[in-house]
Amino acid sequence: MLQRRSKGSSRIYKEDNLTSVQLHGDDFRVHHTPADDIESLFYVLVWILVLYDGPLGRERQGFNFESSILGEWSESAIPNLRVARNSKLAFIVDQNPETMKSCVSPYFSDLAPLAEKWREIF
Repeated sequence: MLQRRSKGSSRIYKEDNLTSVQLHGDDFRVHHTPADDIESLFYVLVWILVLYDGPLGRERQGFNFESSILGEWSESAIPNLRVARNSKLAFIVDQNPETMKSCVSPYFSDLAPLAEKWREIF
């Protein structure tokens, strides 16, 4: 949850589960919860299932990262946070279970149903 603070503040600080962060000249307070950590783990799982195709970090061959959902999240985030946020939101609320399955590397296809259930929880 982001909450805008005064525009002139340039401090970054952490107080309990609140962090103050500067973004595009505005100062935001970010309320961090344990659910945020679980969501982060979900995204790490998705990245592994999509980008890798075997043990020991073997990268997926013949995979076009830029046109994948991960490309939209990461490459678009640099110039436009709104595009990255919208693509993540579209992925999370998508009702089609084939969306997750179509992204996952064949090596990890057995884990696609687990990732899909986790996505549904969000």
